Amino acid sequence: MSTETLTCYCGACTVTCEGEPAMQLFCHCDDCRRWGGSIVQAAKLYPHDKVTVKGPTISKDKGAKKEGAGSWRFSCSTCGGVLADDKEHLGLWMIPAGLSQKPFEPTFHLHYKSKIYAMKDGLPKFETLSAAFGGDDKTLDE
Repeated sequence: MSTETLTCYCGACTVTCEGEPAMQLFCHCDDCRRWGGSIVQAAKLYPHDKVTVKGPTISKDKGAKKEGAGSWRFSCSTCGGVLADDKEHLGLWMIPAGLSQKPFEPTFHLHYKSKIYAMKDGLPKFETLSAAFGGDDKTLDE
């Protein structure tokens, strides 16, 4: 089984991912865009028991996280670099794909109705969430 250890910008924190991602995707929701500071969040999702986060981290307090966000995000407390998003309700960790040196191979888009940049790549584009994430599986055209 392959293991990849990722670091924040300054290297004070590490994220170790075992095996291959369960899925790879683009998320266009406002929350993901704001956290990642980009037009879209490119993400690799790993099973909860296959990810270890170490180092001086800061995160949104579980009691104070944005209503309905379903996220507990971790960043490095030294440099502020993004590290991982604990999607505990799904049993997954979302790891920003840009931290990895391995190829990014997305298979779909989430929250495409919230896009700020259209991406014509032939991948399914779910209006909000796919059924795998508890959504209605409604898709949108490119």
